[in-house]
Amino acid sequence: MVGIPFLGRRRGREGQAQDSHAKELDKLQKEVEQLRAANEQLKEQLAARAVHLGEYLFKWRAVALPLLGSEWELRYWVLRGSSLSYFRSARDTGFSPREEFSVLGCYVAWEGQRGGTGRYWALSLLDRGGSLLVRLAAPSREAGERWLGALQQAGAERDDGRVPPGG
Repeated sequence: MVGIPFLGRRRGREGQAQDSHAKELDKLQKEVEQLRAANEQLKEQLAARAVHLGEYLFKWRAVALPLLGSEWELRYWVLRGSSLSYFRSARDTGFSPREEFSVLGCYVAWEGQRGGTGRYWALSLLDRGGSLLVRLAAPSREAGERWLGALQQAGAERDDGRVPPGG
């Protein structure tokens, strides 16, 4: 009769060990999934870092009286990885940018031709809330589409339904 309780306790310990192993297995499987997700994010970030583009584009700015100046200013824009920045000219790229934006998690909207004569091919960069960060215009459709594609490759999501009013 002494052996029966011993066997019962032993089975209980085996059951507890199996439960412990099952919990540890679940924990490890969840950790593997988290690591896979993190790996995918890192792959996207590496791909975004490979993006590099720099050229003159027009930057839109709101002015109280259009007579005081142009709404569109020619600036030198640089896209490095997921960072979009601009300078007064290409010669100034050795200095700090006038402004810098991270395009990760932003929206980019293609506006197409702007200006009565079709002078500009415009696109807008908006934050997740839909607020305008910057409106850019290229002198040609090809240049505008090149920037649109580069911004998407750098981490911005295209959504042409988010074109802001004005400009």
